Amino acid sequence: MSESEANSSAAPQAKHDSSRETPSLNTLGATVREFFVDFLGSLVPGFFFISLSAPLLTWLLWLFRDSVILQSGSPLAVLPPLQLITSFRIELVSAVLVFAYVLGSVFFRQDPKIPDQESAAHVLANITDINEVGRLVIQPPADEWDQQKEALKKRAPGEKLFTLDQAKRWATSEGGQYPYSHLKQYLERRGLGHLAEYVTWNWEGGDSEEDKRRLKDIRSKMFINVLKVRLQYCVPEKCSEIVRNEAHIRMMSSVWYACKALQKLYWWTLVAALLPICVIVIETRSFRGLLPWSMQMVALALFSAVPAKLLRVRIKKFIHYQRVREIVFVLETAWFAQERGQKGILTRLPGEPDAKASGAAAGNV
Repeated sequence: MSESEANSSAAPQAKHDSSRETPSLNTLGATVREFFVDFLGSLVPGFFFISLSAPLLTWLLWLFRDSVILQSGSPLAVLPPLQLITSFRIELVSAVLVFAYVLGSVFFRQDPKIPDQESAAHVLANITDINEVGRLVIQPPADEWDQQKEALKKRAPGEKLFTLDQAKRWATSEGGQYPYSHLKQYLERRGLGHLAEYVTWNWEGGDSEEDKRRLKDIRSKMFINVLKVRLQYCVPEKCSEIVRNEAHIRMMSSVWYACKALQKLYWWTLVAALLPICVIVIETRSFRGLLPWSMQMVALALFSAVPAKLLRVRIKKFIHYQRVREIVFVLETAWFAQERGQKGILTRLPGEPDAKASGAAAGNV
């Protein structure tokens, strides 16, 4: 074998080795990133919940403590709890972190669908422009919308188009399921027709009732999940923005669930406090002793329940936009990767007819 032939055969081999090394580095980086996303994404919501719920539970325990002292004078009830806690500082911190991680994992794994639908209902309920309805990913049923258009012509300028009940009904219906009923129309009317052609479902298409039903039924969140798997396999170095956006959605969704749990805990704390309050009233034969506890109850509401409610309202205003943004990022990344030579990323998608998929695959050969 000549020297030139040896060099020519060695060049592809070196290129092949380099191509094998790069994915391994990408895989390591992705693994580290996913670890921090999962770890912090679970720890932060759990620690947030514990930080705001601890004063509630402490207040309830002190209320029971005072009622037990008044009722029986038990020496166990007057044991200084703070002294007990400070004697186990390291153990307490470790237990709190572990419990925060476990509890946060429960919040982190909750389905983002519920806060997303609440956010979508908020968007629908605040629309004032008729032309904006056709640019949404979730739209009213066609027959219902046609009937309502005539009545809306008489409305005052700036008046909201839909009631909150209507918005909730549409957002929680089949059309409000991720990745949404009118995604194709949303992309087309926002100048993203090159992405809309790959959306396999169409809630405004179909000639017969059977075709209309079929074009609705093929909508599935597996459409986006399949694209994410393909992108991670073909162009993992281009998925950082997608992973980051998904992490933000998961984080905000888990905080939303933590806030909802805090609100419920506050009301359950008030219900549980009725028993020691009754004991205090009976033993003191006066309602004056309840004044400090009432003031503390209001303070706890301002510290935990009210911030939780305000945070839920704030998350409700933007998490739907974040999920729509995620879809656009995934589709655009897949489209551009295919344009740059990654053939097959946008073929054989869930819901795609076999004939079309076969033709597209044949065209890529």
